[in-house]
Amino acid sequence: MAKIHEVRRGGVIIGYSVDLGVQPNGKRERRFHRTKEDAEKFSASYAADPTPIGVLLDRKIEILHCYNRLREVGSTFTEATEFFITHGARKGNPEIGLMIEQILKDKESS
Repeated sequence: MAKIHEVRRGGVIIGYSVDLGVQPNGKRERRFHRTKEDAEKFSASYAADPTPIGVLLDRKIEILHCYNRLREVGSTFTEATEFFITHGARKGNPEIGLMIEQILKDKESS
């Protein structure tokens, strides 16, 4: 279970913070709740399924955009992920359009 801390302002408890620990991006993630009961419920549900909800909410627009693009071609996130991994794609690989431009420039100069 995640740690729950009282949040005080002027010596008065205004809510409770659930500390979810350090995320893969190196930042500490916390969730604020007005009541201790809400914080405990969230902490228990997070322990059961530690989906990084903050990451999903922060990237909602990107997720929806990708979902719509995949839907246009009749594909899913799972299929796209498997294709990406199977073909050894890595972050930082050049885009196909840039690769084609570079090949054409090399052919012109030869």
